[in-house]
Amino acid sequence: MIFLGKMGQKAWWLMELRVLEYFLTVAQEGSVSAAAQVLGLTQPTLSRQLIDLEKELGVTLFKRGHYGITLTPQGMALRQKSEQIVDLVHEAQDQVSSAGDLPRGEVGIACSQTGAFGLLAQAMAETRQEYPDITFKVSWADDYGLVGMLNEGLVDFALLSLPPASEDYDSLALPYQDKWGLLMKADDPRAKEGEGIAGGELMKLPLLVSRQWEESAGLRLPGQGQARRKKMDIIATYTVASQAAAMVRAGLGYALITEGVAKDWVEDAHSGLRFTPLKTNPSSQPSLIWLKRRDQPASASAFRQKVKEICAA
Repeated sequence: MIFLGKMGQKAWWLMELRVLEYFLTVAQEGSVSAAAQVLGLTQPTLSRQLIDLEKELGVTLFKRGHYGITLTPQGMALRQKSEQIVDLVHEAQDQVSSAGDLPRGEVGIACSQTGAFGLLAQAMAETRQEYPDITFKVSWADDYGLVGMLNEGLVDFALLSLPPASEDYDSLALPYQDKWGLLMKADDPRAKEGEGIAGGELMKLPLLVSRQWEESAGLRLPGQGQARRKKMDIIATYTVASQAAAMVRAGLGYALITEGVAKDWVEDAHSGLRFTPLKTNPSSQPSLIWLKRRDQPASASAFRQKVKEICAA
């Protein structure tokens, strides 16, 4: 059973999927009248469904105002769980309906920031050419968040910056090396072409880092570790590279980032940014992982096979 705070008094997973979809539509539209139009219902009918839902759960899900409705904390919690349930049910429906036919349905991929994603994008395109009824849903997070999404069944695959430490996963090492360096303003003296940044230089700079840096590269630098990390001037962390680029442009500091991820900004002549590698040149090899204990749908298996073919080419 899945319970949610005060909702623990009710087995909320027993609610009809239809009611959850009504609730999600209202939350997305921010208006009962707009949601009613999307769902093809009358506004009184939809309002009654929402009132019944709140009574059944014993909580208030919406704050109603003159300019629409917003979710209460209980409503936001229900929305998160409802989205997961609805996605899983639709995935199951796709699997059942496609049994014996060509693979179809959605493949979920959670990715860390790595240039190796280009290989997956190629595999996605080739999978679609062969199986046009397969679609993809790509999410971005750091390695910690990716593993959680995979374990909860929200995605079929996770693209990590390092091979998994647990034996709960099967993995495929991708033929790609993530090389680390600093993203900085193009007019910075350290941005001179051909020069690299020494590991000791990092101690003197205001840094923007991802947790991925510490896990995949930072701890392998000579003298690096928790003691040295405490001496580093880490002033902000980021999850996706666009956040790092925005902070660098604002003059907040230097972003520790991989060359493949920084490529888009470096190649843009108007970005005002430059990537300078570390002289020690730490690198990491990304891996695509999936759960051993979970049977994958035909759509995920078809995509996995395509990735293996690309890696072997």
